[in-house]
Amino acid sequence: MPLDIGRTTRAWTTAQHTAAEQLFGGCAFPIADRSPCGRPIGWTDLHHVIWWRHDGPTDQANGVSLCRHHHNAVHHDGWQLFFDLPTGTVTVERTADGRTVTRTTRFPHDNPRRSLEQDHPGDGRLPI
Repeated sequence: MPLDIGRTTRAWTTAQHTAAEQLFGGCAFPIADRSPCGRPIGWTDLHHVIWWRHDGPTDQANGVSLCRHHHNAVHHDGWQLFFDLPTGTVTVERTADGRTVTRTTRFPHDNPRRSLEQDHPGDGRLPI
C-alpha cells in the first residue's frame, strides 16, 4: 500500500497509520523543546500539516500524529505545525501577545516510546 496518495482522498490509509506509529509512537506535538506530548498512538489522529482544505496531500510527509487536545490546539489555538520527514523534525510555533513560542522535537531520536536502534541496529532506517 502506498504511503503517498496525494489528493485522491482525505482519509489516511492503514499503511500510513502504521508508518506514523513506527515513526512517532504517539502524539508528536512538542510540549517542551525536544520533548513530545507522549499520549499513546491509540489516542491520536493523523493531522494534515498542510490542511486538506488548503490543498494539502494525504502523503506521509504531510501527516503528523496528534492527540485530540493538540489537534484542537493546531486548529483553534493558533499553533502552526511544521514537519520535515527526511529529518523527522516536528516544529510548532505560536505568536500571542507579541511573543513567539517555538518548540521542536525530532523523531525517532527524542521519542521516549520507540527506539529505532531496537528495530534496525546501526542501519538508520525506519521499519515500515
